[in-house]
Amino acid sequence: MRKLILYGNGNFARLLAWYLKRDDGRDLAAATVEEAYRREPEFEGLQLIPFEKIENVYPPDEAEIILGVGYSEMNDVRKRIFAACKEKGYRVAQYIHSSVVLSEAQLGEGNIIFEDTLVEPFVRIGSGNIIWCKISIAHNCDIGDFNTIAGMASLCGFAKVKSNCFIGNGSVVRDGITVEDYTLVGAAAYAAADTPKYSVIAANKGVVLQNKSSSDFL
Repeated sequence: MRKLILYGNGNFARLLAWYLKRDDGRDLAAATVEEAYRREPEFEGLQLIPFEKIENVYPPDEAEIILGVGYSEMNDVRKRIFAACKEKGYRVAQYIHSSVVLSEAQLGEGNIIFEDTLVEPFVRIGSGNIIWCKISIAHNCDIGDFNTIAGMASLCGFAKVKSNCFIGNGSVVRDGITVEDYTLVGAAAYAAADTPKYSVIAANKGVVLQNKSSSDFL
């Protein structure tokens, strides 16, 4: 089995390291980050090796890299580092929490899926996605690359999320719609129709309905 190298030394990398040490059987051997961001020689008890020299210590035929990089710049930072790892010849590793229900989904490379998430049958998930906890991804959904789907979000059947999107906490993506590239769906928002690229969907403020009888809602 290849050794596992953690890319990153920030908050998300620290969180991911916690999960990897407790819920993963692979050998977490070291961490790496670009020299310009290497502030200490170690990170979370791991030797922190400059990314520019990582192949000299752990060559690609002996190790794979997992991305402890969050959603900065609509996941473009993660996308850039993913490409840099591939250029060096590394496979980008997945982490799927042991509690995840993954019903034969088609997965790309370098995805991270946290606990208690349900992925129904006939789902395709591309590469480099972060899928947080307690998320429902219904049947026949299609998720592209380098998206972040935050906790408690729900994607209904046949929904499509393209690439570099952020789907906020507790939001809902309606069945059959397409969320285009670089769309931000805010926390608790409802994406009810296809979106254009670079759009933002915000949750409506709560409206109190007055002077209504029960028959008004039938």
